[in-house]
Amino acid sequence: MNIKIVEKESFYLIGKEADSNQTGYWIKELWQEVDKNFSEILKFAKKEKDGSIAGIWGAMSDFSRAFLPWTNNYSEGLYMVGVEVNADSVAPRGWTKWKIPGFKYLTVKVNDNYQDVFTNVITEYMPENKVRLIGAVQEYYCPKENMQLYLYFPYEKL
Repeated sequence: MNIKIVEKESFYLIGKEADSNQTGYWIKELWQEVDKNFSEILKFAKKEKDGSIAGIWGAMSDFSRAFLPWTNNYSEGLYMVGVEVNADSVAPRGWTKWKIPGFKYLTVKVNDNYQDVFTNVITEYMPENKVRLIGAVQEYYCPKENMQLYLYFPYEKL
């Protein structure tokens, strides 16, 4: 597992949110809803110098909206599917805007091993490297890499 350290300033997303109290495949359904209506927020998308979208996120927060880790063994909290936007962007009706705090992140590329990567970082890598999770884990989907998924673990040294 190749872990990189990235420092990211606070950033903004416009998207749709739901919470883990939903039933069924609520995250999948949320992604489908955003995909279906993405044209409504595309104009707000923050762009890279080459014109590509800066990022698509599966953002998470605890229920207090303090961006703390999900509770109940990382299974309960808020989830937003969103596009990275500039600070002055205003969410259109029916959409939500979040400000994700700045953190130092451990980042890991995920292929078909999401749960393995998540568990390994939390239970092995962090204790072995004397760091702890200090915020909700974020999912970054890189537009430049055909939506390759990376997990972002906000951390601090013990």
